[in-house]
Amino acid sequence: MKLKRIILSTTIALLLSFPATAAPPARLGGLPVVVLQGTHYERGVAHGKALHAQIIDLVDNYLAKKAASPLLFFMMLQKVAPLIEKNSGLQDEARGIVDGAKQANGGSFRSRHRAEDFTWQEVLALNTYVDYIGTACSSVSVWGDSTSESELKGGAVLARNLDWRLSPDLLRNQALFVHLPAEDGEQPFISIGFAGFLGCLSCVNQAGLGAFLNLGYGNAAGTFPPQEKFLPAALAFRLAVETVAPPKKSLLDHFVDRLTAYHHVGSFIIQAIAPREAGKEAAVVVELQAGTHALRSAKDDSQFDHPVLVATNHNRKAGKARACQRYSIAVAGAETTGQAFNPDRLWKLLTKMQRSDTMQRMLLVPSTGEFRLSVRQSTAKKSKVLKSLVKQPAAMATREKALSDTGSLAPLHQVSLDRNHFFSKKSDPFAP
Repeated sequence: MKLKRIILSTTIALLLSFPATAAPPARLGGLPVVVLQGTHYERGVAHGKALHAQIIDLVDNYLAKKAASPLLFFMMLQKVAPLIEKNSGLQDEARGIVDGAKQANGGSFRSRHRAEDFTWQEVLALNTYVDYIGTACSSVSVWGDSTSESELKGGAVLARNLDWRLSPDLLRNQALFVHLPAEDGEQPFISIGFAGFLGCLSCVNQAGLGAFLNLGYGNAAGTFPPQEKFLPAALAFRLAVETVAPPKKSLLDHFVDRLTAYHHVGSFIIQAIAPREAGKEAAVVVELQAGTHALRSAKDDSQFDHPVLVATNHNRKAGKARACQRYSIAVAGAETTGQAFNPDRLWKLLTKMQRSDTMQRMLLVPSTGEFRLSVRQSTAKKSKVLKSLVKQPAAMATREKALSDTGSLAPLHQVSLDRNHFFSKKSDPFAP
């Protein structure tokens, strides 16, 4: 399968603090950059207005197909929705998405599989798809002696591969969200995810903390749909990223406390990194398993001579470690690189660890805010087709055919952007 690849190298601090009169680029090589500013409800409205067509596309042509039938998929959403733990901010944001989508689409926001509009409860329940759709991902962080002989001089860096299905129906609905909250106690953050997704898979906040989620293959994976109240892992992840850490509490400790405060179903492995504090490790891996968790640090792994922390899909603290080819590649790469890891060398290591279904790669240097992003994409240009179709309810039945013609995937292509490019474009992802 051929690829189109976007390379973004910029400073997170600048991205998250641009003035209200400016905006980042509307698209990065076809990847929408959606700026969500204001209260939770206002951010939801902006999300729904910008990506209402993509949300419907993702549901109809990807998520609903994961069930035995679309009818069963919507029944599952309705069964799960009352079980999600209440959070007023997330509920308001889901309400905003529904209202924004209807405002942009003549009062309608519905799947082609039924006559009813989406409810905000269903939009919130859509965020459980990380809990029941299997993915495979990897992340590696290095710091201290591992980077002491490079330009980082002991500084930390974290990189990740997001491995998922390379379905065109999923690829064309990726988005980069820039959250600029108005609520006290919350901070700006970016999230690389999908249309309609409120949670975090890969998020970086203004304080410099970055975290990436992997599916876990733990024994205590639980069942889905669950029988008890829970908070989807991606939503708990998001709440841990967006809240401001209290004084005298480290960013990592705050993240872990917030993440593990909720009841989860399933098994997940999340690696987080933050600007390094004296006497503390720069990163931590949280292994979540159906209501329990274990924290793993570089000191727990004897495979490495210097600080290296690797997360794949296998628990190494909450359960017995299993053999993993990607983990073995990381061990070999660390032995070869020694104390000279820098962003370029870590990026190359993640390239060696990639699978055939790797759809995103990213890297964060917390001390400088440097962030790199590489994304696979379909080359079919859908935004104008989607925009015209959703304005005509009578054309709803033709959407499936229009969207299924995704075309081929382009050859490897790289785009380098100056960070100042973020301040010169409109925020509307469909602006000409």
